[in-house]
Amino acid sequence: MRNAAIIFELVLLAMLGYIFFISAADLLPRQRLVPLIIAIPTAAMLILTIFGEISPRLMRQFNVSIIDFMPSIDSEEIARMEAVGVIDSAPVSLATELRQIAVVLSWMWGFFVVAFIFGLLIGIPLFLISFFLIYSKLIWWKTLLVTVIIMLVVWGAFMQILGLQLWSGILEVDIGFLSWGGEFIPPI
Repeated sequence: MRNAAIIFELVLLAMLGYIFFISAADLLPRQRLVPLIIAIPTAAMLILTIFGEISPRLMRQFNVSIIDFMPSIDSEEIARMEAVGVIDSAPVSLATELRQIAVVLSWMWGFFVVAFIFGLLIGIPLFLISFFLIYSKLIWWKTLLVTVIIMLVVWGAFMQILGLQLWSGILEVDIGFLSWGGEFIPPI
C-alpha cells in the first residue's frame, strides 16, 4: 500500500510540474508569479509527504497536536477531553474516510462548476458563502467578513498588482450597466 501511495504522489508531483512550472513559461514575467507561488509550496509538501511515506519516523515527527503544546496536561485531563469530544481517540473507519473524501471532492467540484459558469469574481464569493454557512456552520457575519477579506485579496493581488483578468464565466449577463461573462471556453 505504501508503494502505491508513493507512486500516486510522484504522479501528482509530475502533474504539478507540468501544469504549473512548464505552463508558467508561456506567461508574462509578472504573471509567472501566480503559478509559482502555488506550485513551489505544494511541491515542497508533496516531496515531504513522499519522504514521510519512505520513512514513517520522519512523518511521526510532523504529527503534532495542540495537546503537545499544552504546558501541564495529565492523562486524566486527556481522558476528560476525549469524553466530551474535544479529542477523538477512536480510529476512523474506511467508510467514514471515503465519505469525508467524497464530501471534500464534491465541494471542490462545486467550486469549479460555479466558477466556470459565473466566473471567478462571482463564483468565489458564492462558493465561500455557501461553504462557510452550510459546511462550516460559521455564523453569517463572520462568513461575510471572511468572504470580503478574501475577495479584497483576490482583487488586489491578482487584478490590481499582477494585472490579470480573471475568468468571467460562460453565462452572459447583460443588464444595462452590468455586462459580465459570455466568454468562450478557454483552450486547454
